[in-house]
Amino acid sequence: MIQVYGRFDGWWSHAQVSRGIVEGLHTNGVRLRVFNVAAAQQPWAVDPAQQNYEGLPDDIEIGCDPEARVGFYVGGYPPMMDPWLDGHEVKVALFITESSTIPPEWGLMAQKCDLVIVPSAWVAAAYARAGVNKERLLVVQHGLHPIYRKPREPRPPLFDGMGGQLRRLVLGHVCGALSFPERKGLPQLVEAFKRVFKPGEAKLVLRTAWSHEVAAAVGGPAAIKDGWLEIDRTVEPTTAMSPQEMRRWLLGLDALVQPSRAEAFGMVPLEARALGVPVMLTAGTGHLEHLCPDDVSVPVGENGPIVVNGIPNGTAPTLRVEDVVEGLQTLRERLRLPELLEPGGYYEGWSWPTVTRELARTLKNLLKWGKTLEEKAGF
Repeated sequence: MIQVYGRFDGWWSHAQVSRGIVEGLHTNGVRLRVFNVAAAQQPWAVDPAQQNYEGLPDDIEIGCDPEARVGFYVGGYPPMMDPWLDGHEVKVALFITESSTIPPEWGLMAQKCDLVIVPSAWVAAAYARAGVNKERLLVVQHGLHPIYRKPREPRPPLFDGMGGQLRRLVLGHVCGALSFPERKGLPQLVEAFKRVFKPGEAKLVLRTAWSHEVAAAVGGPAAIKDGWLEIDRTVEPTTAMSPQEMRRWLLGLDALVQPSRAEAFGMVPLEARALGVPVMLTAGTGHLEHLCPDDVSVPVGENGPIVVNGIPNGTAPTLRVEDVVEGLQTLRERLRLPELLEPGGYYEGWSWPTVTRELARTLKNLLKWGKTLEEKAGF
């Protein structure tokens, strides 16, 4: 039995990944016991009657055994790991970063683990530079919720047979990073959008709450008043959308545009592709794990300073407005085609049980022999 610590309340990315990892490992035959760390960290936010373990397989054991042989923390950054793994003989943790460089102390914390799971080669390189042995690093990409099995029906056409535009183009962007929207490329996207599209030709729908930083990136409330920008409020912006709500939101788009400077993985383009929604995204950081030939890719430059969560001197690839302009122009031309994507079978390749197969094998061996990845030759 492996003791898993994660977030199983709400639908922010931490909780979605925690549920997905558990679903995938359970399907692949790993015996798990799960505990919602929010119950201890934020007891006022968790319903004590059910501990909010919604979305998990019915036969998953709920509880906490701090002395189980293998402890697995599914989290964000190394400082969040303590004290959950202290009593376990074999320590496993899943970490992310949104910066090419991470604090040295993060590397020291992560190096305490026998196995460090990361969602992309870009994140793995950041932890390796911080001192984590490469043999202890395992890339496990993020997966898709089962609701993305079925693609969408075709959207009403954008153009007539003569090339005339029939309706307004709807582009969607998931920001989320309220204090540092530069990470998602929002300032560059807004400037490029205004250069490419004429008034009334297109609308940019942002999935974000309002903040001073977001307001500065989009040009303030006047951008909304002018009608080319919309802040989606079908769901309370301070609350993460459930998979069902996210699917409905994506179905209302003609394309998803995510020109992020830094993504540990970038799950939203995965969800869009599964539905058959065209995607424009940057060809860098975590996006490289799932970039597709049908995508409109935007190049990124050398590393430059970036403000991100928890890292005082972050760095990430730079992004030019001119490259986003070219990406939007290419996307507009591609949308003239009646059908761009053939999403059939996409879910099966990216389901959580599929992406966690290698992790399941590794954890079974750790549970059986207590070996680290440095000794994996004997597995």
